[in-house]
Amino acid sequence: MKTTKFRAWDEKRMYYFDLEGLFNEGCETTLNDSKHLSLNTQFPYINMPVMQFTGLHDKTGKDIYEGDVIKQTAEAYYDEDHIDKTYIGEVVILASKGTCLKRSKCKDNLTGSTYNVDYYVNVAQYRSEVIGNIYEDKNLLQ
Repeated sequence: MKTTKFRAWDEKRMYYFDLEGLFNEGCETTLNDSKHLSLNTQFPYINMPVMQFTGLHDKTGKDIYEGDVIKQTAEAYYDEDHIDKTYIGEVVILASKGTCLKRSKCKDNLTGSTYNVDYYVNVAQYRSEVIGNIYEDKNLLQ
């Protein structure tokens, strides 16, 4: 069975947990600093933003969560046309589209122009790299 993983942000650090560890009294949940947090049956992350693991990994093998900021390349050749773009945006999970980037900025590497994208860009893990998240570095999308 696939483990459903989450993380939560408390303004100081990111906490990582799964549903099994969260709801079984006495289980331990791993933090990003390799310490352990013993949980009880109360939900300790009630006032924190909680982000779900997308099930995807970036090209370096790093887990991709909601709230991550991704840098993704798009390069293709169509007959005589050549596309070479780089997108940077926030990861969201949509029921209708799956894992996507929202609030993306796109740089056309052929012309050098940069513009805001008003549509969702599907995340392709083999072309993506996690460069941060919206909680620990709020300036990544600016």
